Amino acid sequence: MPQKKTAPLRKSATKRQPKRQSQKNKTRRRNLFLALGAFFVVVVASVVIAVFAAAPRHTMDRYAYNLSEFKAKGYGRTNIANLAGSASTSLDTGEACRKAWEAQSKMNVSYNYFCWRDSDEANGWKPQGITGSGSAQTGADGGNNSILLVSWYSEGRPPLAAPSQTESGANSAARFSVVNMKTKKYRHVELVKPCTKSANKMCKVNSHAGGIAWAGQYLYVASTTGLYVFNVNDIYVADGKPVLPSSEWFGLNYSDKNGEMSARVSSVSFDSSANQLVTSEYRDQTSKLATRIARWNLNGNHHLGTASRVTAASTFTLNASSIQGIASYKGTYIANSSSETVPGRSGRGGTLLKWRGSSSLSRYRMPYHMESAYVDTANKRVWGMTEPGQHSPKSFVFSYASGVVF
Repeated sequence: MPQKKTAPLRKSATKRQPKRQSQKNKTRRRNLFLALGAFFVVVVASVVIAVFAAAPRHTMDRYAYNLSEFKAKGYGRTNIANLAGSASTSLDTGEACRKAWEAQSKMNVSYNYFCWRDSDEANGWKPQGITGSGSAQTGADGGNNSILLVSWYSEGRPPLAAPSQTESGANSAARFSVVNMKTKKYRHVELVKPCTKSANKMCKVNSHAGGIAWAGQYLYVASTTGLYVFNVNDIYVADGKPVLPSSEWFGLNYSDKNGEMSARVSSVSFDSSANQLVTSEYRDQTSKLATRIARWNLNGNHHLGTASRVTAASTFTLNASSIQGIASYKGTYIANSSSETVPGRSGRGGTLLKWRGSSSLSRYRMPYHMESAYVDTANKRVWGMTEPGQHSPKSFVFSYASGVVF
Protein backbone atom coordinates (compact mmCIF):
# COMPACT_ATOMS: atom_id res chain seq x y z
CA MET A 1 0.00 0.00 0.00
CA PRO A 2 1.44 3.39 -0.83
CA GLN A 3 2.42 5.52 2.22
CA LYS A 4 0.67 8.81 2.98
CA LYS A 5 2.65 11.91 2.17
CA THR A 6 2.30 14.07 5.27
CA ALA A 7 5.62 15.92 5.11
CA PRO A 8 4.47 18.42 2.56
CA LEU A 9 1.62 19.39 4.87
CA ARG A 10 4.06 20.18 7.69
CA LYS A 11 6.23 22.07 5.28
CA SER A 12 3.30 24.07 4.01
CA ALA A 13 2.20 24.96 7.51
CA THR A 14 5.72 26.07 8.34
CA LYS A 15 5.81 28.36 5.32
CA ARG A 16 2.61 30.16 6.40
CA GLN A 17 3.99 31.20 9.75
CA PRO A 18 6.04 34.20 8.52
CA LYS A 19 3.00 35.45 6.59
CA ARG A 20 0.88 35.40 9.73
CA GLN A 21 3.58 37.29 11.62
CA SER A 22 3.83 39.85 8.82
CA GLN A 23 0.06 40.32 8.92
CA LYS A 24 0.19 40.93 12.66
CA ASN A 25 2.91 43.55 12.18
CA LYS A 26 0.83 45.29 9.53
CA THR A 27 -2.16 45.31 11.87
CA ARG A 28 -0.05 46.77 14.69
CA ARG A 29 1.31 49.49 12.38
CA ARG A 30 -2.18 50.32 11.11
CA ASN A 31 -3.52 50.58 14.66
CA LEU A 32 -0.58 52.77 15.61
CA PHE A 33 -1.18 55.09 12.65
CA LEU A 34 -4.89 55.25 13.49
CA ALA A 35 -4.09 56.11 17.10
CA LEU A 36 -1.63 58.80 16.07
CA GLY A 37 -4.12 60.17 13.55
CA ALA A 38 -6.84 60.33 16.19
CA PHE A 39 -4.45 62.09 18.56
CA PHE A 40 -3.55 64.61 15.85
CA VAL A 41 -7.22 65.31 15.16
CA VAL A 42 -7.84 65.88 18.86
CA VAL A 43 -4.88 68.25 19.08
CA VAL A 44 -5.96 70.23 16.01
CA ALA A 45 -9.56 70.33 17.23
CA SER A 46 -8.34 71.60 20.59
CA VAL A 47 -6.38 74.37 18.90
CA VAL A 48 -9.37 75.32 16.72
CA ILE A 49 -11.67 75.33 19.75
CA ALA A 50 -9.13 77.52 21.54
CA VAL A 51 -9.25 80.02 18.66
CA PHE A 52 -12.94 79.85 17.72
CA ALA A 53 -15.83 78.88 20.00
CA ALA A 54 -19.59 79.32 19.97
CA ALA A 55 -21.00 81.96 22.31
CA PRO A 56 -24.48 82.90 23.54
CA ARG A 57 -26.35 84.87 20.90
CA HIS A 58 -26.53 88.60 21.46
CA THR A 59 -29.80 90.50 21.40
CA MET A 60 -30.49 94.22 20.94
CA ASP A 61 -33.57 96.22 21.87
CA ARG A 62 -34.85 98.83 19.41
CA TYR A 63 -35.77 102.43 20.21
CA ALA A 64 -37.06 104.75 17.45
CA TYR A 65 -36.41 108.51 17.67
CA ASN A 66 -39.22 110.92 16.83
CA LEU A 67 -37.79 113.32 14.26
CA SER A 68 -41.10 114.99 13.33
CA GLU A 69 -40.51 118.16 15.39
CA PHE A 70 -37.03 118.66 14.00
CA LYS A 71 -38.19 118.07 10.42
CA ALA A 72 -41.05 120.53 10.92
CA LYS A 73 -38.52 123.36 11.34
CA GLY A 74 -38.06 123.38 7.57
CA TYR A 75 -34.30 122.91 7.34
CA GLY A 76 -32.91 122.46 3.86
CA ARG A 77 -31.99 118.96 2.80
CA THR A 78 -29.06 117.41 0.97
CA ASN A 79 -27.66 113.95 0.33
CA ILE A 80 -24.37 112.09 0.23
CA ALA A 81 -24.07 112.32 -3.55
CA ASN A 82 -24.38 116.12 -3.40
CA LEU A 83 -21.94 116.35 -0.50
CA ALA A 84 -19.41 114.22 -2.38
CA GLY A 85 -19.82 116.36 -5.48
CA SER A 86 -19.42 119.66 -3.58
CA ALA A 87 -16.60 118.54 -1.24
CA SER A 88 -13.79 121.09 -1.39
CA THR A 89 -11.11 120.06 1.14
CA SER A 90 -8.26 118.20 -0.52
CA LEU A 91 -6.84 115.01 0.96
CA ASP A 92 -3.29 115.23 2.27
CA THR A 93 -0.92 113.20 0.10
CA GLY A 94 2.12 115.43 0.61
CA GLU A 95 5.71 114.68 1.56
CA ALA A 96 5.12 114.49 5.30
CA CYS A 97 2.31 111.98 4.76
CA ARG A 98 4.45 109.90 2.40
CA LYS A 99 7.41 109.75 4.80
CA ALA A 100 5.20 108.85 7.74
CA TRP A 101 3.53 106.10 5.72
CA GLU A 102 6.79 104.66 4.41
CA ALA A 103 8.10 104.45 7.97
CA GLN A 104 5.28 102.10 8.91
CA SER A 105 5.93 98.36 9.09
CA LYS A 106 3.41 96.46 6.93
CA MET A 107 2.99 93.52 4.58
CA ASN A 108 4.77 93.89 1.26
CA VAL A 109 1.94 94.73 -1.16
CA SER A 110 0.95 97.78 -3.21
CA TYR A 111 -1.09 100.39 -1.32
CA ASN A 112 -3.08 103.52 -2.00
CA TYR A 113 -3.16 105.88 0.97
CA PHE A 114 -3.81 109.40 2.21
CA CYS A 115 -3.63 111.46 5.40
CA TRP A 116 -5.97 113.99 6.95
CA ARG A 117 -5.29 117.68 7.37
CA ASP A 118 -3.97 118.70 10.79
CA SER A 119 -7.01 120.92 11.30
CA ASP A 120 -9.27 117.85 11.04
CA GLU A 121 -7.79 116.47 14.26
CA ALA A 122 -8.22 119.69 16.25
CA ASN A 123 -10.55 119.58 19.28
CA GLY A 124 -9.64 115.96 19.92
CA TRP A 125 -11.16 114.45 16.77
CA LYS A 126 -9.93 110.90 15.99
CA PRO A 127 -10.90 108.77 12.95
CA GLN A 128 -12.39 105.37 13.85
CA GLY A 129 -14.56 103.58 11.26
CA ILE A 130 -14.65 103.24 7.49
CA THR A 131 -17.23 102.12 4.93
CA GLY A 132 -18.20 103.13 1.42
CA SER A 133 -20.49 103.08 -1.57
CA GLY A 134 -18.52 100.28 -3.25
CA SER A 135 -20.54 97.62 -1.40
CA ALA A 136 -23.45 99.58 0.07
CA GLN A 137 -25.94 98.34 -2.56
CA THR A 138 -27.70 101.69 -2.77
CA GLY A 139 -28.64 104.41 -5.20
CA ALA A 140 -27.89 107.07 -2.60
CA ASP A 141 -24.36 107.44 -3.97
CA GLY A 142 -25.66 108.97 -7.21
CA GLY A 143 -23.77 106.37 -9.22
CA ASN A 144 -20.41 107.26 -7.68
CA ASN A 145 -19.13 103.96 -6.32
CA SER A 146 -15.92 105.59 -5.08
CA ILE A 147 -17.29 107.37 -1.99
CA LEU A 148 -15.76 106.62 1.40
CA LEU A 149 -17.43 107.42 4.71
CA VAL A 150 -15.13 107.69 7.74
CA SER A 151 -16.47 108.07 11.28
CA TRP A 152 -14.80 110.21 13.96
CA TYR A 153 -15.30 110.85 17.66
CA SER A 154 -14.04 113.51 20.03
CA GLU A 155 -13.90 113.82 23.79
CA GLY A 156 -12.56 117.34 23.48
CA ARG A 157 -16.07 118.85 23.72
CA PRO A 158 -15.94 120.38 20.22
CA PRO A 159 -18.46 123.08 19.31
CA LEU A 160 -21.54 121.92 17.47
CA ALA A 161 -21.56 122.39 13.72
CA ALA A 162 -24.91 124.21 13.86
CA PRO A 163 -25.13 126.90 16.58
CA SER A 164 -28.92 126.72 16.60
CA GLN A 165 -28.68 123.26 18.14
CA THR A 166 -28.50 122.88 21.89
CA GLU A 167 -25.59 121.51 23.87
CA SER A 168 -26.38 118.11 25.32
CA GLY A 169 -23.61 118.09 27.87
CA ALA A 170 -22.34 114.87 26.33
CA ASN A 171 -18.73 113.92 26.94
CA SER A 172 -18.13 113.10 23.29
CA ALA A 173 -19.36 113.96 19.82
CA ALA A 174 -19.38 112.06 16.53
CA ARG A 175 -19.24 112.90 12.84
CA PHE A 176 -18.42 111.27 9.52
CA SER A 177 -16.44 112.45 6.52
CA VAL A 178 -17.74 112.08 2.97
CA VAL A 179 -14.66 111.39 0.82
CA ASN A 180 -14.93 111.55 -2.95
CA MET A 181 -12.06 109.35 -4.17
CA LYS A 182 -12.60 110.51 -7.76
CA THR A 183 -11.85 114.15 -6.90
CA LYS A 184 -9.72 113.39 -3.77
CA LYS A 185 -11.81 115.89 -1.77
CA TYR A 186 -13.98 115.57 1.33
CA ARG A 187 -16.19 117.30 3.90
CA HIS A 188 -17.60 116.50 7.35
CA VAL A 189 -21.17 115.79 8.48
CA GLU A 190 -22.12 115.93 12.16
CA LEU A 191 -24.04 113.01 13.69
CA VAL A 192 -26.82 114.19 16.01
CA LYS A 193 -30.00 113.03 17.72
CA PRO A 194 -33.16 114.75 19.07
CA CYS A 195 -32.60 116.46 22.40
CA THR A 196 -34.47 114.87 25.29
CA LYS A 197 -36.04 118.13 26.48
CA SER A 198 -36.28 119.93 23.14
CA ALA A 199 -37.14 117.45 20.40
CA ASN A 200 -37.20 120.22 17.79
CA LYS A 201 -33.45 120.67 18.23
CA MET A 202 -30.47 118.36 17.84
CA CYS A 203 -27.92 117.28 20.42
CA LYS A 204 -24.55 115.60 20.13
CA VAL A 205 -24.42 111.88 19.69
CA ASN A 206 -22.44 110.66 22.68
CA SER A 207 -20.72 107.88 20.76
CA HIS A 208 -17.23 106.50 20.24
CA ALA A 209 -18.24 105.80 16.63
CA GLY A 210 -15.80 102.90 16.65
CA GLY A 211 -17.10 101.52 13.38
CA ILE A 212 -19.47 102.45 10.57
CA ALA A 213 -21.34 100.35 8.00
CA TRP A 214 -23.28 101.60 4.96
CA ALA A 215 -26.03 99.23 3.81
CA GLY A 216 -28.73 100.48 1.46
CA GLN A 217 -30.04 103.79 2.77
CA TYR A 218 -28.82 103.12 6.31
CA LEU A 219 -25.67 103.92 8.23
CA TYR A 220 -24.91 101.80 11.30
CA VAL A 221 -22.52 103.33 13.81
CA ALA A 222 -20.94 101.18 16.54
CA SER A 223 -21.28 102.81 19.93
CA THR A 224 -19.96 100.25 22.46
CA THR A 225 -23.32 99.38 24.02
CA GLY A 226 -25.22 99.21 20.74
CA LEU A 227 -25.74 100.65 17.29
CA TYR A 228 -27.01 104.05 16.19
CA VAL A 229 -28.94 103.89 12.91
CA PHE A 230 -29.07 106.81 10.47
CA ASN A 231 -31.03 107.19 7.24
CA VAL A 232 -28.75 108.77 4.63
CA ASN A 233 -31.80 110.29 2.94
CA ASP A 234 -32.32 112.50 6.03
CA ILE A 235 -29.29 114.78 5.85
CA TYR A 236 -30.30 118.34 6.74
CA VAL A 237 -28.53 121.69 6.44
CA ALA A 238 -28.74 123.59 9.73
CA ASP A 239 -27.01 126.97 9.95
CA GLY A 240 -25.26 126.15 6.70
CA LYS A 241 -23.77 122.90 8.03
CA PRO A 242 -24.84 119.34 7.14
CA VAL A 243 -26.17 117.26 10.03
CA LEU A 244 -27.54 113.72 10.05
CA PRO A 245 -30.01 112.89 12.88
CA SER A 246 -30.27 109.36 14.19
CA SER A 247 -33.51 107.56 13.46
CA GLU A 248 -33.03 104.57 15.79
CA TRP A 249 -30.97 103.09 18.58
CA PHE A 250 -30.41 99.35 18.99
CA GLY A 251 -29.11 98.75 22.50
CA LEU A 252 -27.20 95.59 23.35
CA ASN A 253 -29.06 93.44 25.85
CA TYR A 254 -26.51 90.92 27.07
CA SER A 255 -25.15 90.76 30.63
CA ASP A 256 -23.11 88.34 32.68
CA LYS A 257 -24.20 86.76 35.97
CA ASN A 258 -23.25 89.93 37.83
CA GLY A 259 -25.45 92.08 35.62
CA GLU A 260 -22.48 93.78 33.99
CA MET A 261 -22.08 94.19 30.24
CA SER A 262 -20.08 91.19 29.05
CA ALA A 263 -20.28 92.02 25.35
CA ARG A 264 -19.73 95.18 23.36
CA VAL A 265 -20.26 96.56 19.87
CA SER A 266 -16.93 98.22 19.21
CA SER A 267 -16.87 97.89 15.41
CA VAL A 268 -19.29 97.04 12.61
CA SER A 269 -19.18 96.28 8.88
CA PHE A 270 -21.59 95.24 6.14
CA ASP A 271 -21.13 91.82 4.51
CA SER A 272 -22.77 92.41 1.14
CA SER A 273 -22.40 88.74 0.18
CA ALA A 274 -24.75 87.70 3.00
CA ASN A 275 -26.80 90.89 3.65
CA GLN A 276 -25.64 90.86 7.26
CA LEU A 277 -23.92 93.19 9.68
CA VAL A 278 -20.83 91.84 11.43
CA THR A 279 -19.93 93.30 14.82
CA SER A 280 -16.98 92.72 17.12
CA GLU A 281 -15.84 94.01 20.46
CA TYR A 282 -12.57 95.44 21.72
CA ARG A 283 -10.73 93.69 24.54
CA ASP A 284 -7.09 94.45 25.29
CA GLN A 285 -4.43 91.82 25.85
CA THR A 286 -4.88 91.92 29.64
CA SER A 287 -8.52 90.78 29.40
CA LYS A 288 -9.26 87.18 30.32
CA LEU A 289 -12.29 87.09 28.01
CA ALA A 290 -12.16 86.18 24.32
CA THR A 291 -13.41 88.64 21.71
CA ARG A 292 -17.07 88.16 20.78
CA ILE A 293 -18.10 88.46 17.14
CA ALA A 294 -21.75 88.49 16.03
CA ARG A 295 -23.64 88.44 12.73
CA TRP A 296 -27.00 90.22 12.33
CA ASN A 297 -29.52 89.58 9.55
CA LEU A 298 -30.83 92.54 7.56
CA ASN A 299 -34.14 92.58 5.69
CA GLY A 300 -34.64 93.26 1.99
CA ASN A 301 -34.16 97.00 2.60
CA HIS A 302 -30.89 96.37 4.48
CA HIS A 303 -32.50 97.29 7.79
CA LEU A 304 -32.36 95.49 11.13
CA GLY A 305 -36.15 95.54 11.23
CA THR A 306 -38.85 97.10 13.38
CA ALA A 307 -39.20 94.37 16.00
CA SER A 308 -38.71 95.51 19.57
CA ARG A 309 -35.85 93.03 19.96
CA VAL A 310 -33.48 91.54 17.38
CA THR A 311 -31.33 88.45 17.89
CA ALA A 312 -27.96 87.82 16.29
CA ALA A 313 -27.96 85.19 13.55
CA SER A 314 -24.81 83.72 15.10
CA THR A 315 -22.19 84.56 17.71
CA PHE A 316 -18.73 83.15 18.29
CA THR A 317 -15.54 84.08 20.10
CA LEU A 318 -12.08 84.73 18.72
CA ASN A 319 -8.99 84.15 20.83
CA ALA A 320 -7.26 87.40 19.86
CA SER A 321 -7.01 90.79 21.51
CA SER A 322 -7.37 94.48 20.64
CA ILE A 323 -9.71 93.90 17.68
CA GLN A 324 -10.53 97.33 16.28
CA GLY A 325 -12.21 96.32 13.03
CA ILE A 326 -13.97 93.31 11.52
CA ALA A 327 -15.09 92.46 7.98
CA SER A 328 -16.15 89.37 6.07
CA TYR A 329 -16.98 88.39 2.51
CA LYS A 330 -18.17 85.03 1.16
CA GLY A 331 -17.15 83.20 4.31
CA THR A 332 -13.68 84.71 4.75
CA TYR A 333 -13.03 87.00 7.73
CA ILE A 334 -10.43 89.65 8.39
CA ALA A 335 -9.92 91.50 11.66
CA ASN A 336 -7.64 94.45 12.40
CA SER A 337 -5.85 94.32 15.74
CA SER A 338 -3.89 97.22 17.17
CA SER A 339 -1.87 95.01 19.53
CA GLU A 340 -1.27 91.44 18.36
CA THR A 341 1.96 89.63 17.69
CA VAL A 342 3.04 88.68 14.17
CA PRO A 343 6.14 87.05 12.66
CA GLY A 344 8.74 89.60 11.61
CA ARG A 345 8.01 92.14 14.32
CA SER A 346 9.44 92.26 17.82
CA GLY A 347 6.63 93.00 20.26
CA ARG A 348 3.02 93.83 19.59
CA GLY A 349 1.64 96.06 16.88
CA GLY A 350 -0.82 96.43 14.04
CA THR A 351 -1.86 93.00 12.77
CA LEU A 352 -4.28 91.73 10.14
CA LEU A 353 -5.91 88.42 11.12
CA LYS A 354 -7.52 86.22 8.49
CA TRP A 355 -9.51 82.98 8.72
CA ARG A 356 -12.26 81.01 7.04
CA GLY A 357 -14.68 78.84 8.99
CA SER A 358 -12.72 77.07 11.71
CA SER A 359 -9.37 77.30 9.93
CA SER A 360 -6.38 78.52 11.87
CA LEU A 361 -5.51 82.22 11.94
CA SER A 362 -3.16 83.74 9.38
CA ARG A 363 -1.37 86.87 10.56
CA TYR A 364 0.01 89.75 8.53
CA ARG A 365 2.11 92.70 9.70
CA MET A 366 0.29 96.03 9.35
CA PRO A 367 0.74 99.68 10.48
CA TYR A 368 0.46 100.62 14.13
CA HIS A 369 -2.81 101.89 15.64
CA MET A 370 -5.03 99.89 13.28
CA GLU A 371 -8.75 100.63 13.27
CA SER A 372 -11.67 99.50 11.08
CA ALA A 373 -11.85 97.47 7.86
CA TYR A 374 -14.08 97.74 4.78
CA VAL A 375 -14.41 95.41 1.77
CA ASP A 376 -15.02 97.46 -1.38
CA THR A 377 -16.50 94.87 -3.74
CA ALA A 378 -17.08 97.28 -6.65
CA ASN A 379 -13.45 98.36 -6.84
CA LYS A 380 -11.97 95.09 -5.52
CA ARG A 381 -10.14 96.83 -2.66
CA VAL A 382 -9.86 96.32 1.07
CA TRP A 383 -9.71 99.55 3.05
CA GLY A 384 -8.18 100.07 6.46
CA MET A 385 -7.25 103.00 8.61
CA THR A 386 -5.29 104.08 11.66
CA GLU A 387 -5.67 106.66 14.38
CA PRO A 388 -2.77 108.82 15.58
CA GLY A 389 -0.73 107.41 18.48
CA GLN A 390 2.68 107.07 20.05
CA HIS A 391 4.18 105.23 17.08
CA SER A 392 2.87 107.64 14.45
CA PRO A 393 1.41 111.14 14.84
CA LYS A 394 -0.19 110.76 11.41
CA SER A 395 -3.40 108.83 10.85
CA PHE A 396 -3.86 107.09 7.51
CA VAL A 397 -6.60 105.73 5.30
CA PHE A 398 -5.22 103.04 2.99
CA SER A 399 -6.30 100.27 0.63
CA TYR A 400 -4.86 97.24 -1.14
CA ALA A 401 -6.17 94.73 -3.69
CA SER A 402 -8.84 92.48 -2.18
CA GLY A 403 -7.20 89.44 -3.82
CA VAL A 404 -4.46 89.68 -1.19
CA VAL A 405 -6.78 88.31 1.50
CA PHE A 406 -10.03 87.28 -0.26
